[in-house]
Parts: sequence; structure tokens; C-alpha cells
Amino acid sequence: MDSPKQLQGRFPWRHPKPAPL
Repeated sequence: MDSPKQLQGRFPWRHPKPAPL
């Protein structure tokens, strides 16, 4: 599994926490 930071860049919608948007 990619690091949380990698997921943010590759899959921001798959981030464990809700995006700050």
C-alpha cells in the first residue's frame, strides 16, 4: 500500500480523512 502522502497525490478521494476542501 502506498503511503498516505502518496495516496493524497494519486487518490485524494481515497484519503482516509475528509479533504479540507
